[in-house]
Amino acid sequence: GGVSAVDDQPQLLSYKSVYGTMELSVNYEYNSERKVSKITWERSTPHVTQGSDVFIYEGGKLKEQVRSITGLVDEKTIYTWDKDVIFASSTYIGTKKIGFAFYDYNQSNQLEAVEFYEREGDVGFLRTDSIGLTYHPDGNLFKMFKYGYDYNEQLLILISTQTFSEYLPSPNPVATVELLPIVNLQRRLPKTYVVADTGSSISYSIEYNLRSDGYPNDRTVVSPSGSEKTVYTY
Repeated sequence: GGVSAVDDQPQLLSYKSVYGTMELSVNYEYNSERKVSKITWERSTPHVTQGSDVFIYEGGKLKEQVRSITGLVDEKTIYTWDKDVIFASSTYIGTKKIGFAFYDYNQSNQLEAVEFYEREGDVGFLRTDSIGLTYHPDGNLFKMFKYGYDYNEQLLILISTQTFSEYLPSPNPVATVELLPIVNLQRRLPKTYVVADTGSSISYSIEYNLRSDGYPNDRTVVSPSGSEKTVYTY
């Protein structure tokens, strides 16, 4: 899965991204099965925010994720499995359930749709948004569709799309899009992507410096508004 490493692959220890005055540093810790046990991060804008995700496994399967962020109450997400896939998750603050999600898969067992529900006051849980996914023949993410729920119309409205039309054959240490910690949507390095909403679209091009084994030393994402550089440590 996405948060584990195969024995002969380098394990990502950390990465640092810089975009203008914003910096993001992320560090990874692993358990004895080479699965990620903790991710800690710090973002400065230059205002500093820190956070962490702790991953708890049972029988080799991800059971819980505890998220801590400076100044906010910890959130715990519990995952429910059906054979080899996660089909639902529930998120709690203390003992209070604040949201849940359902995960649907296609015939190839690829994540195809996610439906989110959040607690709304005393009303109970209301559907907030959904995500749809399509793939290239090699299994890498092709297009992600984001939908919002219109309560008046009682239907989903397409808000935006993100399209990854082309990939390099090199392995990808961190997917650009993550919806479930154990599902790796991008095993290869994306070369470009386009984010489009109802009125506009923005194109991003990505350049890499690769190591001899194909893993990236660094990545630069260029868009009309500037560039972001990320450096990886293994």
